[in-house]
Amino acid sequence: LLYLTSLSLFIMSWSSWISDITTKITEVIYNDEDEVNKKDDNYAPWENLNTTDEDLIKDVQTQIYALAKNKRTFTQAPPLSANYEFNFDDYIGPAKKALELDVNLQKASFTCVPSYVSEPVFWRNYFYRVQLIKEAAGIMNIDKNNDIKNKINEKNGSPNDNNASNNNNNNN
Repeated sequence: LLYLTSLSLFIMSWSSWISDITTKITEVIYNDEDEVNKKDDNYAPWENLNTTDEDLIKDVQTQIYALAKNKRTFTQAPPLSANYEFNFDDYIGPAKKALELDVNLQKASFTCVPSYVSEPVFWRNYFYRVQLIKEAAGIMNIDKNNDIKNKINEKNGSPNDNNASNNNNNNN
């Protein structure tokens, strides 16, 4: 009888948690859909890479997919020395797309949020590690806004100094 009571409580808590997650996902999908659809960056992090080297693309995709299989990807914060800036709202589209395509990422989200980390922290930690993989490979997503910033910096005589300092910080 005690076992059945414990099992019932466990099932009820999971049921409540699943309901909460479903509500959150529905809110993100329907409330932010117009905003997300306006952005041109609704690619999973392993899509739309800025290279034509198929072997490199496959290698980067494999490494990014592997991130979802390690809980520390989501629970370990970037080092302070990385100066990693993250705005959750800017990543809703890519996060949504990644969840659609990666079953392991869905499982990790289900396991980690909110038990270990909040949803914004989950995505910050994930996208930080995605960035490290892409930087190590020498590629990033095609990003029109970043291209515009780089051109402005080059005109003003400061050719992308931020990326060089970020790369040095990430290697520490």
